[in-house]
Amino acid sequence: MAVFSRRIIGLAVTGFICHVGYEVTEDVVLRLADSIDPEVITTAEAAAGSVPGVIRAHARARWTGRTLRIEIEGWIHPELTTAEAGAIGLQVAGQVSRQLPGAASLTWAARAAPA
Repeated sequence: MAVFSRRIIGLAVTGFICHVGYEVTEDVVLRLADSIDPEVITTAEAAAGSVPGVIRAHARARWTGRTLRIEIEGWIHPELTTAEAGAIGLQVAGQVSRQLPGAASLTWAARAAPA
C-alpha cells in the first residue's frame, strides 16, 4: 500500500511540475513574440477617447522587457493649438494610467482630424 501511494504522489508532483512549466513557458513565448492582450488595446483606446477633445484614438502596445509601452494616436480638432493638443495629451495620459496601471510608458501623438 505504501508503494502505491508513493507512486500516486510522484505522479501528482510530476503533473504539477509540468503544469507550472507550461504556464511559465507560454507566458515567456507570448512576451517574446510581442503578444498583447487585445483588451489592453481596447481599454487604452476607450480611455483616450473618453477625454474631451479627442475625436478618435488608435492605440498600439508592446512589451519591452517587463515594461508595457503604449502609443496612442489621437485625432483632435484641426484648429487647436499645440499647447491645447499637449494639454489633451496630459489628460489622456492620466486617464490611460488610471485604466491601465501596469502601463509604464505612454506616447501621445496628436493628429488633426479631417475636416
